[in-house]
Order: sequence, then C-alpha cells, then structure tokens
Amino acid sequence: MARHFKTGEVINEEVVKGLLQSTETGETLLHVFAEERLKREGEDRVSFFKPSCNPKIKTGLEKPKSAPRVVNILKDEKQAFRCLVGKATRAREDHSYPLTSAPLAVSTENNAEEPY
Repeated sequence: MARHFKTGEVINEEVVKGLLQSTETGETLLHVFAEERLKREGEDRVSFFKPSCNPKIKTGLEKPKSAPRVVNILKDEKQAFRCLVGKATRAREDHSYPLTSAPLAVSTENNAEEPY
C-alpha cells in the first residue's frame, strides 16, 4: 500500500503500477519510433511527422470532469428581445413596455405593417 508523501492519502494500485512501468513504456515507444521512422527503408517506413501514440499514464492527478454550465434561457431571451426592440422602435417607445418574454413592443399597432 502506497501513500502520498504530502497528504498521506492512499494511492490507487493502478497509479503505482503505471508510474513504476512508465520508464519501460517510454523506452519501448522510443525504440518503436526509431525502428519505424528512422531505420526502415522503402514502403514500410512510417512518416517522421505522423503523430505517435500517447500511453496515457495515470498519475493520480486527474481532475474529475465538471458539470456543464447551466444556461439561463430567460436571460438570453431578454437580451434578444432588447436587441429586437432596439432596432424596431424609437428609444422612448422601447422603455414604455415591460421586459417580458413576449415581445409587446413589436406587436403594437404602429409596427404591425412594418416588415423586419
């Protein structure tokens, strides 16, 4: 059983094995890289610039994924409504209507015949 030297928490066995074998994994990948890209000749040769594989060694420092940000739809609707009203009416008329999710300023009799 291994413990973190700073916090004293128990470290997962997979993390310990991965870290202890990381040097061997790196040397193996280096050997494969040199063999495939530098030493081979002809059609079997892999391009030097082709991306190599990433071994994804677990270090125990991985952070859990955070929940997606909640979007306030009503706020977005109000912002869109303000932009629409600002383009369709005069400034004094804009502020005479309450901010609601229904576009009251757009549906007035004065603006009924004007196309947007």
